[in-house]
Amino acid sequence: MTRFPRYFVVIPVLLVLGLAGCSSVGDGGGEGPEGSAEGGVGHDSGGGEASEVGGDGGGEESAVQLDLTETFDTVRAGTRLILRYDASTMTFNGTVENTTGQTLTNVRVEIHLSNGAELGPLVIGDLPAGETRPVTLDATGQSFTTWSPHAEVGAGEANHASDRPMQGTFTPSLGGWAVMGGVPLGIENQSLGLSAAWTDATTWQLSPSGPQHQPTEAATWTGEWAGRVGSNSAIVSGDASVTVNLAGSPTADMSFKNVPGLGTLQWQNLSIMDGRFSGSNSAGQYNAVGQFGGAEQSGVAGVAWGSDLQSVFYGVKSETE
Repeated sequence: MTRFPRYFVVIPVLLVLGLAGCSSVGDGGGEGPEGSAEGGVGHDSGGGEASEVGGDGGGEESAVQLDLTETFDTVRAGTRLILRYDASTMTFNGTVENTTGQTLTNVRVEIHLSNGAELGPLVIGDLPAGETRPVTLDATGQSFTTWSPHAEVGAGEANHASDRPMQGTFTPSLGGWAVMGGVPLGIENQSLGLSAAWTDATTWQLSPSGPQHQPTEAATWTGEWAGRVGSNSAIVSGDASVTVNLAGSPTADMSFKNVPGLGTLQWQNLSIMDGRFSGSNSAGQYNAVGQFGGAEQSGVAGVAWGSDLQSVFYGVKSETE
């Protein structure tokens, strides 16, 4: 009988073991909720190995699906992303941390919902070694049962707005407000802690809501809207105002003036909760979401959109009624 050298047996065994090892290594969030610890998803929680930094920086999306009570905690592409859903504010909140010894470039965070919607990407930008940044993504108006988050690093899909690019920018008419960088269209006021932005052609982000942001007086906030209207990709702007009424349940009325081809747009009786209002105009053609903030709720910012409108707006309290 022919005898084979021993290494002909060892090599197949090693190959089998190697393949088995590869099948058990995911991209940080590969396990489903059924494998998670009680009270949250504990994938690579703190002590797991970070993925290698380089290439596309983890462009593949996580396969994990979490329910609304679970916490995502995963190290991937050199980042540790911790996120949980707050049903009371309809926002995802958490942090993203650089677990490596080098700066991670173009960090961004996305969440995919079970209804097919995508939140983000929230652009974090360059993240130095060891630093942690807050993450908030708004899910107002979304109906979903599970969610799947992930962080991306490097080139990848840095700017989803390239599908429908906006052209140009605008100069805010009020002091303290500035155009937000890293997004197709955004406005922010750091002293008021307010920001509103479009992160791609269909997804927006807004400052967090909370009880401390609820208006305590009837007043009008005046400012500006800016955005794209119709088929024109150029950014245009006009006057905007938000008026709060406190008779009964707090509500907000909002208007955009001089919208090209549309004239004046109005939203009325939008309910306010935790400083946030949302709803559509009477014809149901245009949606709006706004957030009050700052000392004594002195500022407001938000987004408004429809099939032929994509805009941000902002303003400051100008009078007390």
